Amino acid sequence: MNRFILTFLMALTTLTSLAQTEENKRLLTGFVGDTEGEPLIGAYVIVKGEVFIATTTDVEGKFSLQVPKSKTLQLSVSYVGYATKLVPVASDVSDVKIKLEVDASEMDEVVVIGYGTAKKSSLTSSIETLKATDLQKIPSMNLDQSLQGQVAGLGVSITTADPSSAKESRISVRGNTGNPLLVIDGIPRFGSSGNDGEMRLSDLNPDDIESVSILKDAAAAAVYGVRAANGVILVQTKRGKTSGRAKVNYRGQFNFEEATNLPNFLDAYDYARLFNKAIISTYGENPENWGVAPIDLSLIGTDPNIYGNENLMDHLSKWGHTQQHSVSISGGNSAIRYYVSGGYSESKGLYSNVGRNRYNYSAKLDADLLPGLTMSIDLTGSISRYKNPSYLTLDAAYAYSPLEVLRYTNGNLASIEGANPLIDLEGKGGYSKNNTDFHTLSAVLRYDIPFLKGLQVYARGTVDMNHNNTTEFNKPVPLYIYNPVTGTTSIDSKTVYPKATISMSERFQSLNNKLIEFGINYSEKFADKHEVTGLAVFNYQDYTNKYLVGRNDNLPGEYPEIIGNTSSGSLSGSEYIGERASIIGRATYGFDNRYFAEFSFRSDGSTRFAPGK
Repeated sequence: MNRFILTFLMALTTLTSLAQTEENKRLLTGFVGDTEGEPLIGAYVIVKGEVFIATTTDVEGKFSLQVPKSKTLQLSVSYVGYATKLVPVASDVSDVKIKLEVDASEMDEVVVIGYGTAKKSSLTSSIETLKATDLQKIPSMNLDQSLQGQVAGLGVSITTADPSSAKESRISVRGNTGNPLLVIDGIPRFGSSGNDGEMRLSDLNPDDIESVSILKDAAAAAVYGVRAANGVILVQTKRGKTSGRAKVNYRGQFNFEEATNLPNFLDAYDYARLFNKAIISTYGENPENWGVAPIDLSLIGTDPNIYGNENLMDHLSKWGHTQQHSVSISGGNSAIRYYVSGGYSESKGLYSNVGRNRYNYSAKLDADLLPGLTMSIDLTGSISRYKNPSYLTLDAAYAYSPLEVLRYTNGNLASIEGANPLIDLEGKGGYSKNNTDFHTLSAVLRYDIPFLKGLQVYARGTVDMNHNNTTEFNKPVPLYIYNPVTGTTSIDSKTVYPKATISMSERFQSLNNKLIEFGINYSEKFADKHEVTGLAVFNYQDYTNKYLVGRNDNLPGEYPEIIGNTSSGSLSGSEYIGERASIIGRATYGFDNRYFAEFSFRSDGSTRFAPGK
């Protein structure tokens, strides 16, 4: 009795303490933006001197905090690329507006822009740059997800939580609905997902990334033409540096994933009880008017072969996981430099056997052949594999009543009008398989003209060899019908041959992309005040993308798993061939590191236009 009273008093004390704590709190809201009022998404706001009172800004740059009442506070606000700011907040202030300034120490940093580099301090357009250390703060196996909340004006929304999917996140620059142009090491990429046959952000190894630049406005993206109407994302990968001894780096991570919230479903008895109430609400109290027979509640739980008590959420794993491992070797001297890396990523979801494996490799060599003449050769690639059963657990949970019997006591799967969700969950009805291979070979020659300081010419050649193969295999699984009179089960004829057949479809896609580019760069400073740069580029691109789809809905047997011969199948395909030639130019002038002017242009010729158009 004394123990009970002590426990009760402790609980009462806890509740009183919590009530007093809530009374001593007040709501503080605010906005965090840059000096021009642009909202900063994901800025970190913390109350100094208080434990666990912190938050981040939303997509509109707004935040809210429960803070101590009747107390002057000090907020610490930080954001990537901006100087951390301490903001005092009086006890009677409920809303604050905070502006962060760009970190002055980063103004002389050289950033990647379209077809070149520039100092941050000399930029005349809107460009944001993320370093490798910024990207590694978010432990994601996909680079596109690591951009989320890192840059003001860049929206990243995940389009699917499927761990086996290579589908790109939806990325928007300053609210544009279309996808921005992706440029990887100077090579434009045009697909929106791996299914388009081109490498995307989600196919890259995050540990190979040196920097990511986002070109936000028309001035920054003009050198890429109309394809950059929605902005540009420039990805620069790591290269070897002069370090003498070889440098070996390894980074690995293993992350557990758990569902934050799953729907709660009624058990069989509560479902039946509400089902009967729904009948009365719909048809009235008179049983003669009932169009549906009610469920006898007394029979629930008496015979599991007649009435089940199923919850498909029970078939989910409690934990999913992702793991990522990357190793690189780099080094070199003044004459030759190298960078070699390999990466492995794996994801597994809450559904059994649903996941994806990705392998990345990179080999880069920079060699000084003659004074002023440098050759660079890159071989990079990504290989992705998955083979998964169907995984429609949530859809099936809403489609099937908990009263349905999914498996009889003898172990046979029940036929529910010729279907059963356990077929997909247990991987018995076939699979979906995808193999994707992206390989890029690139060579660049650069020559610094000795008789004119600051003048450089270069030639680049790039070849993409990409393949994407998808297989869908479906086979019938025998389902059974229960006879309550005899207590036996028999096969449902609709679930076996000849009414149910084995089907298979395969899609083969190949993409070949060739890019030839010649350019000339000039950069020089005169009298310590006048800085002049110039750029002229000519490039030619040959792009071929073709696919072939075959389907056979009546395979003779389960093995071998090949599409085989058929007189009733289907075959379709398509091929797209495109060519483009472009001339790009840019000129900039800076005076005393205070006044800047920039002029750029681009002219494109494409096979999409008729001659003379």
